[in-house]
Amino acid sequence: PMSSDVQKYIDSNQLKIKPRSEEKKSTKSTSQEKQVSEAGGRRYHDIEISSIRRAIAKRLTYSKTNIPHQYLSVTSNVDQVLKLRKQMVSDPKATVKVSVNDFIIKAVAAALRQVPQMNGVYEDKQGLKLQSTVDISVAVATDNGLITPIVFNADRLSIQDINGQVRQLAGKAKDGKLKPNEFQGGTFTISNLGMFGIRSFSAVINPPQIGILAIGQNLLRCNGDDLKSENQLVVTLSYDARACDPQSSALFLQAFRSYMENPNMLIANNKSESMLNF
Repeated sequence: PMSSDVQKYIDSNQLKIKPRSEEKKSTKSTSQEKQVSEAGGRRYHDIEISSIRRAIAKRLTYSKTNIPHQYLSVTSNVDQVLKLRKQMVSDPKATVKVSVNDFIIKAVAAALRQVPQMNGVYEDKQGLKLQSTVDISVAVATDNGLITPIVFNADRLSIQDINGQVRQLAGKAKDGKLKPNEFQGGTFTISNLGMFGIRSFSAVINPPQIGILAIGQNLLRCNGDDLKSENQLVVTLSYDARACDPQSSALFLQAFRSYMENPNMLIANNKSESMLNF
């Protein structure tokens, strides 16, 4: 019979039959070695890139590749902002708890109304277009990436109204419920990393806008000959050198600092004077 012939062949050639368990183990080992070698000896996880992150990557790459970024920084004394905020929050009639970021948005909007040369969009074929409304894009971090919901007509809103809109927009952004018209557009962007302990940083321009203001952490520092302590805030403006000149950019930062150091001006009038008439 065939089985006996096979056994004779095995015996005559002194062959050993490998147990099935060893055979499976060997196959599994080979498979694992192949996986490790393909990974270069390191373990890793493949992360699927969302469509939002791909869009962000595309825009940022375009911005840093095609837009000549220039940077200016300024330091503001925000003692009066903190004092005024404390008064507003402790008011029994207060319906919202305003933040320093609300004052920053209002100050940026007022400065843009005063220096409208910074409130525009630039496109390669159409050039610079200064905008008649001040619509502030506020960078919000979500699980899917950074998104910039817009506070429309921010220069005409009160600090409390800005607070309400930012809270609502940030909530919708994190839940993925923003409508396209709520984050597409805008005339200027603010990115705030102060709450993470970042002292200062430079942000990438959000095209086709021509400027973005990076907000750092508010720090208590000694200043002057008498070493008087004061709360200082450092902000850095990134601007498109094709559309803005250093003088206009400096005037904008000067106006921003003036509003932050004299916040009562932001409360007194919800519409700032403009150097240009639209």
